[in-house]
Amino acid sequence: MVRVVVALKLNYTGAIPPADSFSVTVSQAKPIEPRKISSTVTCDPLSLLAATANVDCSVYTREILLSFDAEQFAPGKATVKVSLPDDQALETKYNLDTLK
Repeated sequence: MVRVVVALKLNYTGAIPPADSFSVTVSQAKPIEPRKISSTVTCDPLSLLAATANVDCSVYTREILLSFDAEQFAPGKATVKVSLPDDQALETKYNLDTLK
């Protein structure tokens, strides 16, 4: 399971990016297709529910979950790249040999 949480900056003034404007790629030598992808808004400060809930929901937050089978991965490093609207991207590498 790969979990990505994207949060807009506090006092963000633009339009909320649509769900399909966030892209997550997991790869080793080549991209690995997830078995399942889900994307959920976990906090929307403009929603009525957030206004009445008793939780801190001050910035728009989206959670993206990608499900994989362990057999899809080889030993070594895996890269997770998150592409955001406006050509922004973040990338991190994980050494799968050290994960438990």
